Amino acid sequence: DVFKELRCAQKILILPNDRVGGLFIGAPIYKALRQKYPDAEISLLVDESKESIALQLPFVDNVITTAHSRSIWNAEFDQFAAELGREEFDIAFCLGADCSFRLVQLCKASGARLRVGFRRQGVEPFNIEIVPRSTRIYEGDQYSSMLRMLGIDAGNPVKWTLSQEQAQKIRERYLDDDFAKSLVVGIDIARGEGGGLSNRQLDDVIGRVIERGARALLFFSLAEKK
Repeated sequence: DVFKELRCAQKILILPNDRVGGLFIGAPIYKALRQKYPDAEISLLVDESKESIALQLPFVDNVITTAHSRSIWNAEFDQFAAELGREEFDIAFCLGADCSFRLVQLCKASGARLRVGFRRQGVEPFNIEIVPRSTRIYEGDQYSSMLRMLGIDAGNPVKWTLSQEQAQKIRERYLDDDFAKSLVVGIDIARGEGGGLSNRQLDDVIGRVIERGARALLFFSLAEKK
């Protein structure tokens, strides 16, 4: 009885998309689940490099860390997966249609009675599969649709703000003088499981940013540095 399980859930695991920005894009979902389950124990599974950020989120009780870059074909992964399974989660939400195969396998290993995620070709880690109508829909909107399909109010957006002092420190540490005086638009071009942006599309996006008087700051994986 899916809806009975949804009503009675007391231990919830959320696995944000492990691509760049996935932790932040999923924030409205963490908030919506906290509002739906005010007394539940909600855990967030993130890469160990993002632990300090995840600990600042007010919507979750626990932050579980692992190394998403490590292989799943070793004893270390098996040990972590076994520990995750012993937590006996009621529901696990795996966010992101293009998250890593490792994250999908961890969702399956969690042993949650309800495992919710976007359908994957060739594997069946979820017992509730969401089939996106289009891959062009914004990722955050896909998450909201996932909750609505389960009868959960998707809630309101979450806004992130920095104090002027913090923003200035970031600019001084990571951006040169030219960037520090400009409007900066960040663009994530790290590939997921899809094809990513073509060179022509990337040129078009960056061109439009520059035409509007801003500077483009690109984020990419080390494998794509070339």
